[in-house]
Amino acid sequence: MIAESLQRVEAELRREAVCQRYPEVQRLVVSLCRGAANQTSAMPAGDPRILEIAGWVDKILEWTRMVLTAARASQAAKLRQVHFLKGYLRQTQMAAQMSLDL
Repeated sequence: MIAESLQRVEAELRREAVCQRYPEVQRLVVSLCRGAANQTSAMPAGDPRILEIAGWVDKILEWTRMVLTAARASQAAKLRQVHFLKGYLRQTQMAAQMSLDL
């Protein structure tokens, strides 16, 4: 059984990852892993719940990695578009003013 406190951290982590709040994601990943370690350290060796918690954490971390990788690729594509368009703008002043908020 996954502790309710860990489930709350998971929900917050997923929300922050989707919103691309990277410092918060980093903090929550550490919190999730520490919480899982604390929960499993209280269990006897060989307890099947340890593998359940480890698999659960692994699944969340993989989901987070995929979401952040997709977000990073999207931002990189937007930056390439800006660079590409600047090369085709005839007015250099207009090209210099072009930017992208990430």
